[in-house]
Amino acid sequence: MTQLIQCIREQISRTDAARIVANASGHPTRVEQTLYYPYWWYRFGYSLTTLFGCPLFEIDCLVDGRKGITSTADVFETLKARPFTEDVLEICVDSDSGMSNARHTARHMLTKKYRTIMPFELKTKRNQLLYKKFWIVECGVRGAKVLIDSTTGKFITLTGENDRAAA
Repeated sequence: MTQLIQCIREQISRTDAARIVANASGHPTRVEQTLYYPYWWYRFGYSLTTLFGCPLFEIDCLVDGRKGITSTADVFETLKARPFTEDVLEICVDSDSGMSNARHTARHMLTKKYRTIMPFELKTKRNQLLYKKFWIVECGVRGAKVLIDSTTGKFITLTGENDRAAA
């Protein structure tokens, strides 16, 4: 076991993940591995001057902890988990790089959303390392493996009969 980590609360259980792949493939499945993927979670506060005053708002950004890709995020719940060491992927993006990427994305999204030309003043309210759970599900079709997102249930095929690298 590793130390306690903060995770995005899963919406899809391990059993549901296997069932999703079984329903899509029509073959028996088994969950082969659980992965905890790292993200930097930034929450920025900003204000917007309107006819009714200057209300305060917040925007959340998640930065991929391995590749640095950034996106804004909807509200989500978190929980603490104590996974096995081998299930936790190593973080490759430092907090400062993540913060820079997140600020750029947040400013871009806000400028686009409110159709402004002035950049928003962003105040950092949260800067935290966070993990998201994924499952690798093995399908009974020529060793096909599928990666399932624990929050959305979306999946991608990792290997299988159409994968040249697997041959």
